[in-house]
Amino acid sequence: MNDINTQDKSNDENKSENESTVEESKEAQAVESKKSESTTEDKPKKKGSKAKVFSIIIILLLIIGGGAFAYWYLYSRFYVETEDAYVRANILNITPRTSGAVLSLHTDAPEHVKAGQLLLKLDDTDARLNFELAKANLSKAVQGYCRLQYSSNQLESAVKNASIQVRNTKREYERNSKLLRKGSITRKEVDLSRDNYHSAEASYKQALSALKASKSGLSPLALPKIGDHKYDSKSVLASKVANSTEVRLARISLVNAWLAQHRTNIYSPVSGQIAKRSVEVGEMVQAGSPVMSVVQTSSLWVKANFKETQLANLRIGQEAEVIIDALGKTAVLHGKVAGVEAGTGTAFSLIPSENATGNWIKIVQRVPVRIELDPKEVASVNIGVGYSATVKVDVHDTSGTSLAQVSTGHALFKTDIYKIDKLDSTGLEKQEAEIISTTLAETGGCH
Repeated sequence: MNDINTQDKSNDENKSENESTVEESKEAQAVESKKSESTTEDKPKKKGSKAKVFSIIIILLLIIGGGAFAYWYLYSRFYVETEDAYVRANILNITPRTSGAVLSLHTDAPEHVKAGQLLLKLDDTDARLNFELAKANLSKAVQGYCRLQYSSNQLESAVKNASIQVRNTKREYERNSKLLRKGSITRKEVDLSRDNYHSAEASYKQALSALKASKSGLSPLALPKIGDHKYDSKSVLASKVANSTEVRLARISLVNAWLAQHRTNIYSPVSGQIAKRSVEVGEMVQAGSPVMSVVQTSSLWVKANFKETQLANLRIGQEAEVIIDALGKTAVLHGKVAGVEAGTGTAFSLIPSENATGNWIKIVQRVPVRIELDPKEVASVNIGVGYSATVKVDVHDTSGTSLAQVSTGHALFKTDIYKIDKLDSTGLEKQEAEIISTTLAETGGCH
């Protein structure tokens, strides 16, 4: 009985397992059928979504392209821009006008200096000695003038005596000639009186020539004035003595010696910032050798190297915006186009390119364009030579000229520190007048 029950139980279990397997297969078939139905339903939906995305992309591309064209047509085509731009300025190399050892330095990079400010001093020992020698030569020249004046006075007396002697001997010769015709005297006496007359006449001419030579040394020398000012008519510097040939030459030598001494002090010709100091205290410098540089910060401009294809609408006077990299993009300086240089950068290089030989590849050249900056804006910022910049020029207005105007000949940059009247020449004039007056007093004057 137990075996029968066990067999029945196993049969029941097998049936239940078969039934569950059948049910699971039916459920799987139902799921697969549902998936197939959903797949067939989703196919047209996916095709429609892809077309929609593609149309959106096309529309976006058209909008972007239209916007870019509108930006170019309405804005971009009226501007030319380059990042190949750099700040430039007048850089003056300070060179001594005389040789000497450096005694002291009164400024250094990167300090600012004003026009006429002392930069350094050179040893002036030799210059001072030459100046004292020139003063002695001036005194000697005044003494020579007085001697020449005295000699001239003596020669005037000699000329007068010779003139009298000529008249007397001529009168005697004429009288003896008449007496000879009457037979009162001999031929020998007439010949003697004639020889006396010719001798007196020769002495007169000799004395007259000596007087003229002496007078020429006393006459004023036709040379340019020392400085542009005029002396007081009552001053000894306006007298005949001070303007005679030898004295005037001695005065000019004195001025040259004074200038040589003055030039041992080196001053800044313009206002600006010190750069590239290349000399130390105690070093020997030669005339004309650079010792430092002064950057004229008041005359900064930008050298923008535009492509030659960007120059068609570029005109002088067009407005420009300049962004200096060191100041950031928020600091925008303003300027104007001052002119286009006469050639590309490669044309003025040390080794210009030669395209007439070998294979050739066309390369767009760059042309330097000068952008003058607003001086007020330049004074308010801190920029220097060589700073990188970005330049954008507004080329809306093309009515201007693309060529620079003919130069008017007026000075664009100048300095007055080298003019003798700008120097302390009043002290020199006093020394000149004192030397001449003292020498005249010692010699008793020239009459």
